[in-house]
Amino acid sequence: MNRKVPRELVEALVSGKLFCILGHAEPDGDCVGSQVALGHFLSRLGGEVHLLSPGPFQRPEIVPFASRFELAMEPALRERRPLVVVVDCSALERIGDFAASIGGLTTIVIDHHSSGRGFGDLTYIDPTSPSVTLLVERVISSMGGTPDETEARMLFFGLGTDTGFFRHLDARDPDVYEAMARLNGAGATPKQIYEMIYSGKPLASRILLGRALSRTEALFDGRVLSTYETIEDMRTFGAESRDSDSLYQLLQATGGCEAVILIREEDERTCSVGLRANGGIDVGAIAGAFGGGGHKKAAGFEWTGSREAIKELLLRELSALFRAP
Repeated sequence: MNRKVPRELVEALVSGKLFCILGHAEPDGDCVGSQVALGHFLSRLGGEVHLLSPGPFQRPEIVPFASRFELAMEPALRERRPLVVVVDCSALERIGDFAASIGGLTTIVIDHHSSGRGFGDLTYIDPTSPSVTLLVERVISSMGGTPDETEARMLFFGLGTDTGFFRHLDARDPDVYEAMARLNGAGATPKQIYEMIYSGKPLASRILLGRALSRTEALFDGRVLSTYETIEDMRTFGAESRDSDSLYQLLQATGGCEAVILIREEDERTCSVGLRANGGIDVGAIAGAFGGGGHKKAAGFEWTGSREAIKELLLRELSALFRAP
């Protein structure tokens, strides 16, 4: 992990007084954790902080934080020329209408995605970091600060989210484990974070999870597992019952599985596609070919068309990879 935070970025944050901290659409724990932790720290330094998000807050674990966020930048706030900090976002398209709102404002980007279209006046981007919250922890340290208990809990929350509760960490990540120890020392505990991420799921989410598992198809001799959710599923169970993290966890634990495809019908014309990998397949590169992005082991994109059509195109991409020497 790149521990070096750009000096100019640190200076901008230290000298700033008014901040807008913005995350991507359909936020997850890493996005929300980064925003809340950084915002809390800058507030402790005396800054005026506004947390912004395109929403929606559909994941059960982040719903308790939704009331802290503003869904638009008011014109009066923009006129005051806030310093904008965008976290966990590799392309302007991912912040929706906020892309127009922040035009002309000084923008800092803190991100860890391996693909996307760069933007921002000052950037701290490290694709080797398992979460943006770890980068935020480094930013706080570079500013001469130490996370308090609230900030440590949110930073640990983001790390737990993006690593599948630490399942995806490699053996040679000493910086990550050292950061975990610091956050634990500040008051965040694995037990506490596990409950934040995985407890309180509605029964409907368990039923929907069973449906998606029952539809799973083994492809390429079991190296790829593919499943889907329909529009009718969303109408029956609601978007808040979707639990892709649990679904990925179960499928990726299947013997011989190298990649997982999850296709969701969002409406009659649009699908969202989630990709996960266990081994050497770079799903971030695959998602990038379809206008999306993400990490080597976790990525996604939006698709205009049927789920059958995008599944066929994805299988062509994977087939070419499996044929490669």
